[in-house]
Amino acid sequence: VVDYIRVLHKRRWTALAGFCVIFGTATVYSFTATPIYSARTQILIENENPNVVKFEEVYDQNKQMADYYQTQYRILQSRLLARRTLDAENLWDNELLKANDRGWPGRALDLLPARNPAQAESEPPATSENAAQSQVIDAFLRRLTITPVRNSRLVDVSFRSPSAQLSARVANALAKQYIEQNLEF
Repeated sequence: VVDYIRVLHKRRWTALAGFCVIFGTATVYSFTATPIYSARTQILIENENPNVVKFEEVYDQNKQMADYYQTQYRILQSRLLARRTLDAENLWDNELLKANDRGWPGRALDLLPARNPAQAESEPPATSENAAQSQVIDAFLRRLTITPVRNSRLVDVSFRSPSAQLSARVANALAKQYIEQNLEF
């Protein structure tokens, strides 16, 4: 221990300079970083099965259930549902969702990996979208995460943004629009 203290005392100016550089960098970063808030809501997805069961369906039931839930997860990540949510909440002109001038918070969100492998595959823009709408929907979908809860019929819908109120508003609105869309179908 005495030998380590002697080495540290001998190199005290180098150690002090290194400490000051690391401390200064961490301080500047912590005061300039924009916090990213994540709001989460859960949706219960249940398959509506008819009461009459055919013999062939008994064998294929697990496969049909898996297909049904994967379809529902993709619907939650669809451009159509994102567009409905943006329309319902009048978020087209929200500065935090605009892709052109996202600034530091938007670039930070782009660096975060998608938690759901299906999110890496993006859906092509609809022909009815103009360029500005397409960019807003893309920014919206980049911040959206759909995560199935293991061994349940629950799905976590979370949305990340620099505004806590916007995150909560969007997560709740997306769940509401999903339910309304299912009722319409």
